[in-house]
Amino acid sequence: MNQEATLPSRWLAGLIGLVSVLTIAAMAHHPVAHGEDLAARLASMARVAPLAAGVHGGLITLLLTLLWLLGEATRQLVLLAPLRRAGTLAWSIGAVLQTLAALVNGFAVPGFAAAVSDPGAATIQLLQFSWQLNQALANAGSVALLLGVGLWSIGLCGHRGMTRTLGGYGVVSAAITSLALLAGWLKLDVHGMLLVVVLLGLWQIGLAVLLWRQARA
Repeated sequence: MNQEATLPSRWLAGLIGLVSVLTIAAMAHHPVAHGEDLAARLASMARVAPLAAGVHGGLITLLLTLLWLLGEATRQLVLLAPLRRAGTLAWSIGAVLQTLAALVNGFAVPGFAAAVSDPGAATIQLLQFSWQLNQALANAGSVALLLGVGLWSIGLCGHRGMTRTLGGYGVVSAAITSLALLAGWLKLDVHGMLLVVVLLGLWQIGLAVLLWRQARA
């Protein structure tokens, strides 16, 4: 029986670590618009539009790259197939939802701000709607990503040593963060989203370390 070829563990580990660090760095450079009134805020949003597009475009690319890399990594770590497939499905849904949230916040809203010539009450309502849409997508996407990590981590808990430790971290961090999001205790403004990205990034980097150690064994 022919076995399907996979990416070498060292390459996979290095790529996961690199992409995880880049994702955290990109989120840390997320621009924030400021302004004392609506006109000033719109002008600020228009000024940061190129940076917003670059950051969000980069985040979308990195997230979709992680979808591929983590799918490869979980397959190489011999997790239970049902957990692996369920985790991949959850992460895929999360990636799609986060991509939509990034398109709204990084492209649609700055483009709208730059196009408004006579801001009024309708402008405020549209901005509020855009914010609520972004938050709904980002919250649902974050919970789905965390669910994916949690499901993968349950499979890791069946092993020993560092693998079990990483699995425990994934289960606990995914459960607590998801609860905080669903209960409304954690808001996904720039700082809240950065926290989620860091928590996910730590798990991903831990997974990269496991792969590297596996390659050396």
